[in-house]
Amino acid sequence: MYQVMIVDDEEPVLESFSLILKRDSSDFNLCGTARSGYEALELVDDLKPDVVFMDIQMPGIDGIETIRQIRQHYPRTVFILATAFERFDIARKAIHLGVFSYLVKPVSRKTFLEELEKVRVMLDKRKENRKQSLTLDRGGREERERLEQKYLSRLTWGSLEKEEWEAFSGHGGFHSDRGAFYLLDFNRTELKGEAGSDLFRQLKNRLNYRCLCFSARMGDRYLLLFPEEQDLSQVYSIIMEQLKEMNQQLLQNPLPKSGDGSE
Repeated sequence: MYQVMIVDDEEPVLESFSLILKRDSSDFNLCGTARSGYEALELVDDLKPDVVFMDIQMPGIDGIETIRQIRQHYPRTVFILATAFERFDIARKAIHLGVFSYLVKPVSRKTFLEELEKVRVMLDKRKENRKQSLTLDRGGREERERLEQKYLSRLTWGSLEKEEWEAFSGHGGFHSDRGAFYLLDFNRTELKGEAGSDLFRQLKNRLNYRCLCFSARMGDRYLLLFPEEQDLSQVYSIIMEQLKEMNQQLLQNPLPKSGDGSE
């Protein structure tokens, strides 16, 4: 069962959404409510919701800034925005933060449940992919890497068709059709070839604990794709943080030089 938090400064909205969750949803549980962005930030560490229904216009920090701060620590939380006004500028910020959907109040019971069902499908797929990743044997991991290599290579060259992208996003368990690319090049000679591949796998494993990413090898360079259902403004900092930690470990335990007979 997935955990849901509702953040809204209007008591009738909290009561309505809470009632629908308790009465009409068997896949989601109401783990808590908050009446401001500040309160949501105080509660999120204890509640750890999978899904957050977030009002935009609230006293103090607004919903957009609240999402931005939560994303720094919980990048895979799913956010659904709700607002009384349909505004393009807010919708654009929401897209940048990877918000799942944008609802205009009043939100009917039917719309509320339809959005939850879409979220459930996505979360179930994500959970299944995570389970497969943990249980994959070497052949399974190689097949996943082959698929990522295939799709990202075609995407890079601009030859990926819409149907192929849908197949790729379904394989990856995400719904966004936008994202951010990062190209990494390990300049040190000893990190070329297979040594670089091993190091990159370590980096990707670290990143997968913090965010959703996919990769492909381009010669001695490595391409990373981060779908836009997470706060992309934090991705660069996360990459650099992990690289710094790995570099410190590498300095303490340097890789053997080519041809020195070390194993």
